[in-house]
Amino acid sequence: MLDWNALGQEQFDRVTASLIRRRHTDASSITDSVIVPDARGGDQGIDMLVVDGGKQWLYQQKYFPEGFSGGYKNTRRQQIQRSFDTAMQLDPRPEVWVLVVPRNLTSNELEFVRNLPQRVSDGPIPTIQWVGQAELDDLITSYPDVEEYALRNAATLALKRAGGSFPPNTIINNMEEYTRRMGDLNSASDSLDPDWTPRQIINSTGESSLTVVPKHNNPRPIEFCLRVSADDMSSNTRKQWERVLGYGMPGEVRVQTRPGDSFYRQGPQFLVDSHDPDQEYEYLIKKAAADPHPLVGQRVELRLEMPDHSFDSELLTVTAASEGFLGLGITLEASRFCRLEFLVPTRALPGIAERKLSLTFHLDLNNSLPQESLEALALRAKFAACTKASLDLPTVVMGQTSEAITMYRPVGEVDTDDTVHKRAEYRLYLEDLAIIQHHTRQKFIPPTTISEYERTVVRFLRLLLEGHVVAIPQLHSISVTLDPDKLALNEGILRGEGFAALAHHDTFSIQLWGRELLVPGPVNTYHPAAHMEPVDTDGSRVKTDSTARITPINGGHFVAYRPGHLQEETPAPTPWGLHDIPEPLTYNPGTR
Repeated sequence: MLDWNALGQEQFDRVTASLIRRRHTDASSITDSVIVPDARGGDQGIDMLVVDGGKQWLYQQKYFPEGFSGGYKNTRRQQIQRSFDTAMQLDPRPEVWVLVVPRNLTSNELEFVRNLPQRVSDGPIPTIQWVGQAELDDLITSYPDVEEYALRNAATLALKRAGGSFPPNTIINNMEEYTRRMGDLNSASDSLDPDWTPRQIINSTGESSLTVVPKHNNPRPIEFCLRVSADDMSSNTRKQWERVLGYGMPGEVRVQTRPGDSFYRQGPQFLVDSHDPDQEYEYLIKKAAADPHPLVGQRVELRLEMPDHSFDSELLTVTAASEGFLGLGITLEASRFCRLEFLVPTRALPGIAERKLSLTFHLDLNNSLPQESLEALALRAKFAACTKASLDLPTVVMGQTSEAITMYRPVGEVDTDDTVHKRAEYRLYLEDLAIIQHHTRQKFIPPTTISEYERTVVRFLRLLLEGHVVAIPQLHSISVTLDPDKLALNEGILRGEGFAALAHHDTFSIQLWGRELLVPGPVNTYHPAAHMEPVDTDGSRVKTDSTARITPINGGHFVAYRPGHLQEETPAPTPWGLHDIPEPLTYNPGTR
């Protein structure tokens, strides 16, 4: 089978154009025209235009043997987008736009191609298709002469690459042979440099990239120098560069180069030689965690001065520390769910203004108990309000005898990933849950996304446990079984204008998130003005010996309270007090 990835740009374009031409001319006797523009790169977004039965097909050939993901993602996808945008400016606009590539598309690449019509703002939307390795393999079997032509030229190219003779054992028959051959290839590439070796990495989605890995623990460094204008970098990109490269923090930075950029690199010769200044590249530089720093494991004091000039102090543990050409990066842990990242400048560079201590506050409350979340949010609130923060570090680490590192407002940048947790409503939700877990003696991780009903249940349980009379969410009626031996009494109640309904429960529980929350009893449910349903038109029951529903006359909620635990002697129903949730209808305190 033909190796489409090994054809080269010119041969790939020639073979696929021949196949596409035959595909249309053989399938239809009314193919109006097949246009293959001359001069590669000057086709104005048209590699092959077919008018078949009055319908326009535009084929865009892209010889991307490595695909357009990984390190090739940005530049090659931009090329595809430019070609598509140019094609959409044609008049008339093609009805079908087809991308032709030498390899099968990954799932991410397929999604990218399918989404190309989103770039069309007006006019007809073309049908999007693609032709990859599988489609080309299927198509070329119908034209053996084209395949023979391609294989002849591919064999010549392979012979040239082999230095005049074919390499032995070209065909791989099983996994053992594949493993051995790959081991031989890796061994050969290991001889390229004493410190570094190239490796190809293919992730779970099929995207491939070329990486350079060290052969031992102390390789000579690879140096990159890219001169760019600050205006060409986003603030987030600049901060990430500074964090990883300037302070040595773990992470990654991306370096994109374009033709004409002032860029050079020093390191293994095979890496230096592979950079063509006339091409576009994307480099991904990953900074792994370094060996443990002397600070790691130490407890340090963090002092916060508040606006009223009072002081607060927190004792935190250093979990990570690193050094770069700008200074020291320190990660402090307040709890499993709350960490602080400080960037401490210790070196002055020529031409760079004085740098201030910066802070990033990270919260991850998705796996924490309510009380733990409240403690983390309280610490974050202190940082948001303080006017000065001082961090006491051993001066020997700093290499100088200085006082505590001090940071004035603004204390730094607060992580924005926890915006949902900033709201006062969320803190109140956590407080409600903490009280419920304390009284019910159950500890569980609550969800961060809940329904309106679940939120009212949480508030109801808290108020009930704290000794309030409170409306029961969605409880507008209770069921009772009438006694046939007390028919006259039943009829009298039915014809009355209302009565006080009181139910006593030795145990009271409610289901929430698949668990049963038991409220220490007893608990009473009550409404001062209720009646029975259903009734007929003259006010009598249809059946007096069946189950009846008791509902408040005003259509409101029943309330619940814990006798012996009420905060007031004659309490009124306590409002839920929830933002954007309407208060329940209960009764006036004077109702009897």
